[in-house]
Amino acid sequence: MNLHHVALSIRNLEKSQAFYEALGFVMIHKWEADDQSLTIVHLKLRDVVLELFAYTSNRSEASLELTVANNLEQVGIKHIGLNVTDLKATFAEMKRTGYELGANEINHGRTKIDYFFIKDPDGMWVEVVQDNRGY
Repeated sequence: MNLHHVALSIRNLEKSQAFYEALGFVMIHKWEADDQSLTIVHLKLRDVVLELFAYTSNRSEASLELTVANNLEQVGIKHIGLNVTDLKATFAEMKRTGYELGANEINHGRTKIDYFFIKDPDGMWVEVVQDNRGY
C-alpha cells in the first residue's frame, strides 16, 4: 500500500487552496454539491493527494487555536509533514514571504529530523522537514 490522501475540513476554499498551491500542490479534481453546500477539491503533490472539504456552513467558524505539538497525547491526526531538499532556504523564503511560523528557528527533533512549522489559513500546522536519514 501507499499513502493516497489526507483529508482536511476547511473554512475558506479559496484561501486554503491558494495556501497549499503555493507549497507546490496542484488541483486535480473539484466537485460541488448541487445546492453548493459542499465543495471537495483534490490537490496533488507528487504521489499524495490533499482532499479539502469546504462546507458553506463552516465559513464563519473561527480559526483553530492550536499550538505547535498540540495535544500530542490525544488520539488523532496532528499535522501534515512536507519534505524539502534545502530546509534553511525554505525557512528563509517562508519567513520572508510572511507565513505564520511556529518558531523563529529551525529545530532538530527527537526523530533526528530538522524541521519547522507553518500555519495554514484554518490554524492547522504543516511541518516542513529535511529528512536525510536515507530510508
